[in-house]
Amino acid sequence: SNGIQTNTFTLDFQAFKPPLSSKQAYDLISHVPVTCTGLLLTNAIGDTMVGVFRGVIEWVVKAKEVKEIIFFNCRVGDDEMGQMIGSQLVNGLTNSNCTETIEHFYMTNTDLIIPGNISDLAPLVFQKMKKMKLFYVTDESNRTLTTLSKGRHTQAFRVDFSAYDHPLSSKQAYDLISQIPITCTHLHLSNAVDSETTIGVVRGMVGWLRNAREVKELMLFDCNVGEGEDGRVIGSELANELMESSCTSALEYFHVRNTDMIVSGNVS
Repeated sequence: SNGIQTNTFTLDFQAFKPPLSSKQAYDLISHVPVTCTGLLLTNAIGDTMVGVFRGVIEWVVKAKEVKEIIFFNCRVGDDEMGQMIGSQLVNGLTNSNCTETIEHFYMTNTDLIIPGNISDLAPLVFQKMKKMKLFYVTDESNRTLTTLSKGRHTQAFRVDFSAYDHPLSSKQAYDLISQIPITCTHLHLSNAVDSETTIGVVRGMVGWLRNAREVKELMLFDCNVGEGEDGRVIGSELANELMESSCTSALEYFHVRNTDMIVSGNVS
């Protein structure tokens, strides 16, 4: 489809009866015109998706200016294989020229980017894709795993940790949050109820705040450590960083709800 400023190649694989083989899907996607600026691919399932992924990797190397890559309902059907392919896809994208031009990466109802690899892949996207305006991923149940969105004057990062079937480890949560782009102005985090996840989230926030440029809004909903005095200690670490960080001079909104990190013992 041709637009005024973009030329996006759109394909719904559900139209193929029987489904394309891996080789057929690869041949089709790898030969998308290099003048296209985007891909919008839907309903690539199983072996078809394996071929699609390999074709996308080859196409982005040749394409002149990639601005968007969108996958709707594209999945392999095997968690281990899907996770491996998702990692290879993101690595392929972040090692191509499209890192200088891509603005939208959108993947819904997928098993390619899942809780098992998102803490590794999201920071890679944040670091490499400088013009990213929307990074949005949902799992097979359409639960949002992460959202990075950029408006004219704001850049917001959102994570609802209830979307993760297995809680992130402290290290995984730290790696995810500490690598949020320093240009983000709004940070919304919710439902980190596992103690290890919450500790990693807060320490990641502390690391991020030390480098962030201008923070306007911080929201922590239903984030708890749940282990005695640890919540109060972690909350004090966060509060101290907020007071010392120059980036929070523009802070307009700090909302903490249902937490054991800011309690009567340290609220003063």
